[in-house]
Amino acid sequence: MDLDDSEFFMGIDIESGSPLSANGQKFAVILINKENKIINKLNGVSLPSLIRLTWEWRPKYIAIDNVFELAPDEKSLSKILSLIPPQSKVVQVTIDNGKFIDIKEMAKELSLDIEQSKLTPNKTAYLAAILAAKGKGTKISFSNEKTQIIVSKGRWSKSGGMSQGRYKRRVRASVNIAANKVKDSLEKAGIDYDMFIRKSEGGIDSAVFVVYVPREKLYGIVKPHKGIDYTITIKSIYEGKIMFDNSYERPDRPIIVGIDPGITAGIAIIDLEGNVLYLDSRKEMDRGDIISSIYSYGKPILIAVDVDEIPDMVKKLAGQIKAEIYIPSEDLLVADKSNLALKANNGKNPDTTHERDALAAAYKAYLAYKSKLTQVESYVSKIDIDLDVEKVKADVIRGISIADAIERQINEMLNLNKNSIIQQNENNNECINDRQNNDELIYKIQKLEAEKLILENKVNELRKSLSMAENEAKLAKINLKSELLKEKEIMKLRDDVNRLRSVVNDINNKLNEEEHKNELLKELLSKVLNKELILIRRIQSLKMNSIKKHESIYGSIKEGDILLIEDQGSFENEALEYITKAKIFGVLLNNDNTSLSDLFKKKRIPVLLKSQYNIIDLDDFTFANYQIINDIISYNKFMKKQSIDNIDLNYIIDEYRKNKNFNK
Repeated sequence: MDLDDSEFFMGIDIESGSPLSANGQKFAVILINKENKIINKLNGVSLPSLIRLTWEWRPKYIAIDNVFELAPDEKSLSKILSLIPPQSKVVQVTIDNGKFIDIKEMAKELSLDIEQSKLTPNKTAYLAAILAAKGKGTKISFSNEKTQIIVSKGRWSKSGGMSQGRYKRRVRASVNIAANKVKDSLEKAGIDYDMFIRKSEGGIDSAVFVVYVPREKLYGIVKPHKGIDYTITIKSIYEGKIMFDNSYERPDRPIIVGIDPGITAGIAIIDLEGNVLYLDSRKEMDRGDIISSIYSYGKPILIAVDVDEIPDMVKKLAGQIKAEIYIPSEDLLVADKSNLALKANNGKNPDTTHERDALAAAYKAYLAYKSKLTQVESYVSKIDIDLDVEKVKADVIRGISIADAIERQINEMLNLNKNSIIQQNENNNECINDRQNNDELIYKIQKLEAEKLILENKVNELRKSLSMAENEAKLAKINLKSELLKEKEIMKLRDDVNRLRSVVNDINNKLNEEEHKNELLKELLSKVLNKELILIRRIQSLKMNSIKKHESIYGSIKEGDILLIEDQGSFENEALEYITKAKIFGVLLNNDNTSLSDLFKKKRIPVLLKSQYNIIDLDDFTFANYQIINDIISYNKFMKKQSIDNIDLNYIIDEYRKNKNFNK
């Protein structure tokens, strides 16, 4: 079969089953050439077989009347798109120019023969292929499409006569050279990319390029390669929201919303970096209006107010959109609200007091979580996984620890959509077994999707008109104010400028401090990697409330941890049993001659004196020199040889070090 001189179009339609059924779905498949001649016809084709056929024939278009016959949701569909040939595009023939049109109507427009009142799967697949070949339908894409290039060692493991060490160095050097060639090719072509490498002696073990263009844009620039020393693999990645051609999808980013309820309501929306996305106030704005405004900018995770008693409207709003509520410890003063609003709005005063109060509430909530959000960015930057940092931040704001939030997202990546598919299976058993109901439901979904596209276009046009009107109103207001300004107002503006300069200086000073801390943290982490330092856990006292407070931030105490206990004055037996069960590695105390230290020794938990070690505190992290590990190991070795109740640990450590020096 010679495919080189032919162009193929594949039409498919679901024949039996469902994407949610346990046995999967079966398809009718029709393949035609550019003369619309059927060259292959298959029935009962499974999804894996369908993907294999796309690689065998490499059709220009894979046409279908509903893409959700391929997969039950966006994530599953993106996985399927990543498995088909990059030059083959999936087309939904029932959406054309942003409108949903029944496949029969599409066929009639092109004068295609449709004798049957109800189309068979074979006939539907054939019509889909014809329509795609004639340029009808809409290509399916995702809001975040990129390409991954992986340069790694070849699978050939024999050294071919040379020493294993020399062979490994040659392979790593080859991987390094290949990665640099890929890098040079991308840069010459002016293509945006990120590069992640795993270094090793004599070169690199692997390099991963995340390229922000579709796979087909790389033809002639980077080619796949399978060799003895290295391989180059290229694959498409589809993420984000499904798009029917260039249709607009509502953003799903987490946002913080400030509300000033009342007859004239103020609303402010900021993202998790403190940027103002929306600020407005209107009379008689109900919850429906507010929710519509909120969801046009993202997914709300926090509703904030400027008083310490939550208004009823805000309670109902938060309950309806399932968002947490942030309230200050006490009602914000007018001066404080003015300062917060100025900082949030880049030194500009909001137009109304309602906007000022809403923005101050939102920014106050952001500042309350800013330190934790910075920790999230720092933590995620050290993990070489494509995590959604905004999603991690949102979970942390909801009260989940940073570690648990990251693990939750990793678990989602591992399980993909297993849970959601199982849930949908349970809830839609009836629908799966009823083909007619399923068809009607899919039709309604696609019709709503088309109507949504039309409405979104109208909304965008209205927004543009509204934006122009607002700009004209603001310009008129500025001109009016400039005519009415008096000397006193000018002086006030000058004072504001001086105060803002002071604020900028404070911010610069704080920024310098943070940069210094970051450099110090990098240095300390480097020493941890080189086994010069270790991270230890610091708790205020051996009490359950102190332990739970610590674990809410850093996660559960676990086997192998070393604890630094600051206050030995009092303790709880429950807390002692808790950390004993956790099988901690050892403890650091200020004094090893207390009832608490005696109890630790009886439980065979090594007790070390804090004063003998260099302890370093940096923000929420505590570091100590690596010698602690060796000292605890020597204690445990000694305990295996001795069977006594009271052990002088310092004596053991001193004797161990003397013997070690003597043997040298």
